Amino acid sequence: MALWSSRFSTPMAPATLSYSETTDIDRRMLAHELWASLAHLLMLCACGILDEGRGREIAAELLRMMDQAEHGDFKLDPALEDVHLNVESRLIERLGLDIGGRLHMGRSRNDQVVTDSRLYVRDALLAIGRLLIGLVSALLDRAEEQAGTLTLGYTHSQAAQPITFGFWLSAHASALLRDLKRLSDALETVNLCPLGSGALAGTSFPIDRRLTCALLGFDDILRHALDATSTRDYMLETASVCATCMAQLSRLAEEIVVWSSSATSGLKVSDAYTTGSSIMPQKRNPVVAELARAKSATAFGALMEILSVTKSVTMGYSSDLQQDKPPIWRALDVTSETIGAFTGLIATLEFETKNAEDACWRSFATATELANYLTSTQQRPFREAYDLVGRLVRHLESHAMTFRDANVSVAWLAANGVKMPLEEFVSSVDPRRAVERQTSTGGTSPEEVRATIVALRDQLGRNEARLTDVARRSELALAKTRNLATSFLKSELSGVELSREILAS
Repeated sequence: MALWSSRFSTPMAPATLSYSETTDIDRRMLAHELWASLAHLLMLCACGILDEGRGREIAAELLRMMDQAEHGDFKLDPALEDVHLNVESRLIERLGLDIGGRLHMGRSRNDQVVTDSRLYVRDALLAIGRLLIGLVSALLDRAEEQAGTLTLGYTHSQAAQPITFGFWLSAHASALLRDLKRLSDALETVNLCPLGSGALAGTSFPIDRRLTCALLGFDDILRHALDATSTRDYMLETASVCATCMAQLSRLAEEIVVWSSSATSGLKVSDAYTTGSSIMPQKRNPVVAELARAKSATAFGALMEILSVTKSVTMGYSSDLQQDKPPIWRALDVTSETIGAFTGLIATLEFETKNAEDACWRSFATATELANYLTSTQQRPFREAYDLVGRLVRHLESHAMTFRDANVSVAWLAANGVKMPLEEFVSSVDPRRAVERQTSTGGTSPEEVRATIVALRDQLGRNEARLTDVARRSELALAKTRNLATSFLKSELSGVELSREILAS
């Protein structure tokens, strides 16, 4: 029988239970539910709301449940609807109603579920953050290694200008660093404590929300009780972080797929991140990258699903909100899995430039450099130089030639009023020299790529320090909760002393 059933004359229909129970969804939050319950218990005892004798019996049972959960021995019963009623029902079963039935003073499932989910999402974001740090580090390591390796850059999916692989890799590192920053910013929204808000209006019990906030490692309390129990903006921010990160990874995946299929791009995916064909023995298919493009849709869908779930929910809890967790679990899972797979893929990428230089010549990729040269050495307006080079390209293409036909090119320029020494023409259109001249801040020259990598590593370090601090405080808070509960259980601490110890740094 449900703990809330005394008001009802008819038991819940099996179809209602099947439709509304969330134990399978809640399994991920079991450890967090037990931690939050232990923190709530210590607060009740510290505030004198629960007597020490009963409090110690509940503490002992909660610590035992935590050990069971860590070893996979705590099974949730779907008949008990959710993780919260599973824990409370087990307490009552083990300790009796007079003891186990007292833990729920000053709290509701409404503030319990947002507390548990915030704790879970915090852990998940920290885990994704660590993975993202690993991926960005791998990109920067490979970028430094390939800072001078020539390839062809594209705009509109057409050959554009010569770049280096180091330039390309560091561009993706730069973009993913913003995802890491967004993740860190989202943690500030996630890491607020709603426990003690009750169903929607707080409680008349003389609780101290600062105590549970400290024990759970939150940055601060989410003060407004109605807002605390109703909002799912932390879910939306988290889903947005996942969707944005997956969009960036999908862009990287697209380039890996396209570039690895083109001899001119010189990219080869390791066998470890490809599969073969069932009929074509020669095939090497970049499946990890292909799947990442498709799996990004999971994160996009999760964001839209949570937006749709929350858009019409008024202040005050509604059961609609229990549908926030399936999509956010999916978004967190797919983002974590994709980042992990890409870290290994990037670390093992092979780069071949044998055909890149030829592609640069064939595509007139240094045409802009020639226009720049004419502008800077002959004081011509850039648009005039641009026009001259465009007409030269058209002339050479019509005769199946490239800038490698330097004598023809210089003669054409002379006939059109531009005197240019042969050696200067060759220097201005040579792809490797062109890359070396791109020394503006953030440019593709090897020297500037290395300088950019230094700046990006600095950003990475600052973001890593922020995430490390949140993770450290969370770990210390959990350890402190368990240690204080153990000391309280052994009568080494009284209820009055608990308050001082909880708030001690």
